[in-house]
Amino acid sequence: MKIIKLFVIAILTIGFVACKKEVKKEVTKETETIDSEPIGIISTDELNSLSNSIQLVDVRTPDEYASGYIKNAINIDIIGDDFIEGMVLLNRAKPVYVYCVKGVRSQKAAETLLDAGFSQVYNYKGGFGEWTKGGNTVSVD
Repeated sequence: MKIIKLFVIAILTIGFVACKKEVKKEVTKETETIDSEPIGIISTDELNSLSNSIQLVDVRTPDEYASGYIKNAINIDIIGDDFIEGMVLLNRAKPVYVYCVKGVRSQKAAETLLDAGFSQVYNYKGGFGEWTKGGNTVSVD
């Protein structure tokens, strides 16, 4: 009888410890989500439906921008030395939408904007390539 009691106590102890570890993992995961940077992702349809008065930033090079861009986008090259200076053109209180060719450089730009104190930053992951592939209007100077 003593062996059965010890066995039951051991099983309950192992079960309690295992549950405690699982709860701890969930809390850690939740905290990481809260602490992560809030870069929003915007789709082609969402971008297309927004008004013309949004802050839309093309972070490609000036040559890429000159070959075509999304209407009302301003060009602030993320690779160039003047990206930080170019952020002065933007209103920190309003959302900022960024894009490049595919979404890699715009992700970097979004992170830089968040680090600079912008709170509402959206990355158009599909980028200019996705925009043109969908047959959307392209502006050229």
